[in-house]
Amino acid sequence: MIDKSIFPADVQEVLDWAENGEFLNGLYREKTDRAAVSEHRSGRVGIVKSGPFAGLEEALRFEQDQDLEPPYVFLQDIVDDAAGDIPPAADGAQKELARALIFYEEEQDFPKKLMAKLAPLAAENGLKAELLAALADKIGSELYQCAKARLLAEERHPFFETLFAIYKNQGLPVGWIGGESADDGQFVVYARFE
Repeated sequence: MIDKSIFPADVQEVLDWAENGEFLNGLYREKTDRAAVSEHRSGRVGIVKSGPFAGLEEALRFEQDQDLEPPYVFLQDIVDDAAGDIPPAADGAQKELARALIFYEEEQDFPKKLMAKLAPLAAENGLKAELLAALADKIGSELYQCAKARLLAEERHPFFETLFAIYKNQGLPVGWIGGESADDGQFVVYARFE
């Protein structure tokens, strides 16, 4: 088993959140990392607080819809675009840590842990098993990308820092509005707002 203490503290923060954090528990908190929200090459990454949906199931169906009409863009395409900005490991030590991060995520089985953690939320919202599994996979995958960006990028990656801030603030990123790259647009967030 890989001991998470081998990773830098900021990577451990993401891993700890994936393992122990609360998701969609309470009202969306406004506190975000201003640097992460305001700076991302074009300076346009931000958060749109409401989406075109009324409940969690509808938000998840929106998140899975690959045939969105502009100005909306399929979020997974944007996540993939941003992941392309994460540089490869620079040296042998960083390669070992990157490999260890992959093994750690597999050993911990984040989607399985997240499914157990999200089960009460699914029951409360009447989510079917396949939507709960998709939600757990989505969160696990996105948090892994956040940890990877912190491990390999020289500076904090604004897209992934904003994504992580959304989760920490009890939101669920379900879409993108704006351009077709991670440089130009805003997250569409499902959450309980005042």
